[in-house]
Amino acid sequence: MDFDRINDQEVLYRGVNKNNPYMWNDTENRPSSAVFKDSFGCSVDRDGEREEQIIVDKLRENLHIELRAIVHFSAVLCIHNDIEMIPNPIKSNDFHAILKRNPDTPKLSKKQAGELARNCQVISL
Repeated sequence: MDFDRINDQEVLYRGVNKNNPYMWNDTENRPSSAVFKDSFGCSVDRDGEREEQIIVDKLRENLHIELRAIVHFSAVLCIHNDIEMIPNPIKSNDFHAILKRNPDTPKLSKKQAGELARNCQVISL
C-alpha cells in the first residue's frame, strides 16, 4: 500500500452513527447522503490490504459513537465523482484518510455525497 496516495484499487470504509436520524434513510433501509457530509471533510478508513473483519473491528474501536452500520465503496467511485482523496494517517490509525470536494472546499457537494450514499455497500452490525 502506498501511504502517500490512494489508488483506484482501494476500498474505503465509513461508520454510520446510529444516534443521528439524518444519517439513515428508513424508507430505503440504507445510509443517506448525510453520512458523507462533514464541514471538515469526510473521514474514512482505507482497506490497506487488510481483511474486512479487521477493518470493521478497528473502526468500532476508533470511533467513539454507536454504529448502525459500516459502509464501504471503491476509490474509483470517488475518482468518477471528482472527490479528492487525501491520506491522513493519525496516531491511532495509519489507514485514516479524508475525502474533500476539492482542495479549497472540504465538505462534499450534495451530488458527491448522494453518489456515495447510493453506491456504497452496507455492512450490517
